[in-house]
Formats: sequence, structure tokens, C-alpha cells
Amino acid sequence: MRKVILLVMVTLDGFFDGPGEGLEKIDWHHADEEWEDYSVEILSSADTLTQHGLIDEYRIAVNPVVLGDGTPLFKEHGVRRNLRLLGTRIFTSGIVELRYAQAEA
Repeated sequence: MRKVILLVMVTLDGFFDGPGEGLEKIDWHHADEEWEDYSVEILSSADTLTQHGLIDEYRIAVNPVVLGDGTPLFKEHGVRRNLRLLGTRIFTSGIVELRYAQAEA
């Protein structure tokens, strides 16, 4: 069975979507060629993303920007998820990818 992996870009203050309309919502992404190549590699093996606690691995790419407002990545009130760090990767653009899995209960 394949893993379900969530790959998402967020700002340093935890927003994955900024205020505004259309492309304004994501004009803060610091994607460079290195990140683009990595994204294509990941997406070429993707065939499914889900919710309700079924994600096997979280890959959170933190961008070196603070928006101050937007849509937070985790906005589920009262839901606690304990995670364990699997690894990190630093890109030349300043993006830092954090890889987590659900912690054992």
C-alpha cells in the first residue's frame, strides 16, 4: 500500500494561502528551479491526498516570509496531532522542508 503524503508550502507564520484574490494568494512562494525539480519528482508519484487523520507523512515547506494574515494550514479547533520528525531539507531559496509522521500513541 502506498503512503498518503501531504506536501504543502506555508509561510513562517503558518499560512498556506494569503489574503487577496487569484494569484495574490500565493505570490509569496519562493520557488526556484531546485524546488520546482523536487516538486515535479514528488508530484509524478502522487495519485491520491486525504483528511480525517489518514495522512501518513506531512511534508511542510516553510517559506522565508511572514504574511500576518491568510488561511492557516491547521485550523481544526480542538484537534491535537502529535507528530515525530522524520527529517529536514534546506533549499537554496531559503525554503526549509520539515517531514513529519504521526507519533505513536
